[in-house]
Amino acid sequence: VIDVFTKRFRAPFTVTIDNENKVIFKGEPAHLRFEYKRNDETRSKTKEELMSYMSVGEKRALYLLQILFDLEKIKASTQATGKKHLVIADDIADSFDYTNKYAIIEYLDELSQNMLIDVLILTHNFDFYRTVSKRLDIGYDMCFVAQKDSSGVLSMEKFAYKNDYFTKGILQDIRNGKINDDY
Repeated sequence: VIDVFTKRFRAPFTVTIDNENKVIFKGEPAHLRFEYKRNDETRSKTKEELMSYMSVGEKRALYLLQILFDLEKIKASTQATGKKHLVIADDIADSFDYTNKYAIIEYLDELSQNMLIDVLILTHNFDFYRTVSKRLDIGYDMCFVAQKDSSGVLSMEKFAYKNDYFTKGILQDIRNGKINDDY
């Protein structure tokens, strides 16, 4: 997992496992050591210390490392048991730079290639949605939008404006009076 993280994602820290042999041979939980790099200076930090130094995006990178451990367990479980899993990625790329967003998309694509893993991606970020749907070649029949009306009723329908939601969706609704300045 650390190799996957290090090769794919950009973060201001490196990770090593202090007790790798015990993790492999005895099944003990991993004790992670972080080397935090900033301004040509490297410091060894605990996870707790690291959290106080990092920006929101950098904290998300650390969170992503934790998610990768869980996803790799799911992948191993499908191979060992043959059971299906559902992975729900809810705004997984929020607060990331483009390099890490694309790395996440590629990882989700590889994850979805496993026939025993279904991936449900939720986002409110249209740019991320558009990039995911194009890179993963997700058809219109698999894209939905959920909306809450003024009385609080939630509806879900197929998302008709995969490529240009602003022009074909939002502007059209403004012109038709469906969206006014009360929103």
